[in-house]
Amino acid sequence: MTGYGRHSFENDQIKIDVEIKSLNSKNFDLNLKFYDIPQDKEIQLRKFLSEKLKRGKVFCSVQWELKLLSNKYTIKEQALLGYYQQMKQITEKIGEKPQDIYSLIIGFPDLLEAQEVELDKYWSYFLNAIEIATEKLSEFRKQEGQATEKDILQKLQIIENLLPQIEQFENQRNENFRKRLLEALQKNNIEADKERFEQELLYYLDKYDINEEKKRLKNHIQYFKQVSDNQDIEKGKKLTFIAQEMGREINTLGNKSYYFEIQRIVVEMKDNLEKIKEQLANIL
Repeated sequence: MTGYGRHSFENDQIKIDVEIKSLNSKNFDLNLKFYDIPQDKEIQLRKFLSEKLKRGKVFCSVQWELKLLSNKYTIKEQALLGYYQQMKQITEKIGEKPQDIYSLIIGFPDLLEAQEVELDKYWSYFLNAIEIATEKLSEFRKQEGQATEKDILQKLQIIENLLPQIEQFENQRNENFRKRLLEALQKNNIEADKERFEQELLYYLDKYDINEEKKRLKNHIQYFKQVSDNQDIEKGKKLTFIAQEMGREINTLGNKSYYFEIQRIVVEMKDNLEKIKEQLANIL
């Protein structure tokens, strides 16, 4: 969800500069810097950005200025005339010739009044500039998302390729169960008939059978790919949920493996899955 977009607009009336940045976040969090924006316009703008960007910690700065000073300030005519008349009377009273009275009184307080700018007049310019900057940010996100998707699918493929490798060690694992069970009986001087021994062995093999976990993990991997290929949905949260389910199956495989080589494969699966989860935090 990281991205950057900027757009500037200028005509004979107004100059606008919009800058938008976004960082990873589970929710939409907007930090808006827009001087003198009316409350109703701010609500409209926040809604627009929320709908367009969905998630992320977003920083939006809108700088603007009117071209003509006359558009910003007006002179208080009555106050100026009042100051002028008083200064003229004083100079006449003391017998001095009037100097440049205007240069004296122009610095007096309350002569200039800031004119309230009606942003409605320029609001279409603001919206257009903000929309273009937002589109640039979205394009930035899209390009980053393509690289992230490629990296995620590569790691997913590693997990999928590791899954069949478990099978080659399952017979050795089962043989280890047999040896350990025999050693336990011999160590405790217990003699068991062959039929009873085979029953106990089958019990342990069934208890630690991992075929269901392998099957579910494979199904989760295929579902992950299907969701990833779907261009019509917001997939970040959904892929995160699938990755969590994959993690449960991988953990169970590790808990039931009881064989070093299988545990080694499980560790490698976990490592790649954690990297996938980290990347998913950057996916819408």
